[in-house]
Amino acid sequence: MRASKPNVVHIFPGQGNFPLTPLRRAVASSGVLHRCVWDVFTEADPVGAKRGIPVLRKALLGTRQLSGRDLAAMPPGTAQLALFGVSAAIHRALCELSLAPDAVVGVSFGEIAALCAAGSLSVPDGARAALAVADFLPDRGRMTVLNTTDVRTQELLHLAGATNVAIACRNSPTETVISGPLDDLAVVEALARQHGVNATRINLPVLCHHPSLTAEARGLSEALHRLKFTAPKIPMYSAVAQRRNTAQDDLAQSIADCLIKPLSLPTTLAALPPTALVAEVGTGGALARSVRTILPAATVCSPVAEEGFPWHDMPALWSPSDVSTDQKRGWRM
Repeated sequence: MRASKPNVVHIFPGQGNFPLTPLRRAVASSGVLHRCVWDVFTEADPVGAKRGIPVLRKALLGTRQLSGRDLAAMPPGTAQLALFGVSAAIHRALCELSLAPDAVVGVSFGEIAALCAAGSLSVPDGARAALAVADFLPDRGRMTVLNTTDVRTQELLHLAGATNVAIACRNSPTETVISGPLDDLAVVEALARQHGVNATRINLPVLCHHPSLTAEARGLSEALHRLKFTAPKIPMYSAVAQRRNTAQDDLAQSIADCLIKPLSLPTTLAALPPTALVAEVGTGGALARSVRTILPAATVCSPVAEEGFPWHDMPALWSPSDVSTDQKRGWRM
């Protein structure tokens, strides 16, 4: 007899981890995902076309392998529109395959797709929001992952005298992201390595979650307020607000806050059922790894990133007694 379906949570990642090779593999193995990518971009592509962005449904599903470098070479906003649309499509595919969420979590830029999933934004307005974010991302500064606690990170920032570097993200109890000007960031990275802390520069040519971006956040908020937001129809959690959004929240401002405020996954995920089934709704697996650390009793999967994900046997995900260890290995580890 199959176990009952657990609480399902879709967690939407930000911009730091968007590989395209896993997407190519997943759409080749899942006709539902292929169709959902096509359908979502049928709604989003007309928005991008007004900015000179190529038809992404053809670019992402065509025979030629598209790379992140290809996206970067396209008009500004292409990468953001692609990430938004792909996340929305993965969510839609999982809904069709018996994994509709009971709640969603938006992590930084992922708040836009999460709001669409929660019924607060249409896909075209989500596309407009993604492009608005791209308009206000500064081309100065960078972000770096430190494999240590936020307390230790604060100590390193103090030792380095890096007053312009800020803690941007608490990804897990032992992983912290910092953001700041390039020169100051390099000083902190070197000091961290001297103290045995691994420092990895994020492959994202922008600064985010930094208090210096008040003007950019103000401009983004004004642009987003031109869109139509409605109250979430299912619970929607913001990793920047670090709580569930309510009908009284200014959702446009919540997205804009991602430019200037830090996020905390441990604080946000503490509100979720500890044994939930959490699906990373993106193409990478970094967010799923953080969730496993924070919620060790949860079933965590990254459907596109993990080759073993059972696209054709969704009920197996909540039937541990009926699934072999080999079947589980691809999506539980």
